Amino acid sequence: MALYRQQFEQSVSALRRSGKVTSKAVGKGIEAAWMNFCERFASLASFRQLPKIEQLNYIDSLAALEAKVGIGDPYIAFGLGLFKLWLGALSDCMDGEVIELVLLLQPDLLQPQSRFAD
Repeated sequence: MALYRQQFEQSVSALRRSGKVTSKAVGKGIEAAWMNFCERFASLASFRQLPKIEQLNYIDSLAALEAKVGIGDPYIAFGLGLFKLWLGALSDCMDGEVIELVLLLQPDLLQPQSRFAD
């Protein structure tokens, strides 16, 4: 699972080097993934309390969705993939590391939907 974190950090780094338009488009994918996640699990704490196999099954379902969406919208797919990597990294964290990973995604990538509006 350390691979999830490494891939997540590399992806965030690449996204930060991209332009504003790209970041906004990817942000919409993150926002969609987050909203779906919240409807299904209500919180990160409830997700982390699931058995590992259930966590991994959900992460696998995100990978399938990412591939399907990628055909029509690669930016949304990248956002879904980034969220998938973030969840994968979170699912293997100790409690102290969770806060660090949450902060990695939150400050400038996972913003309220209104900030992604054109």
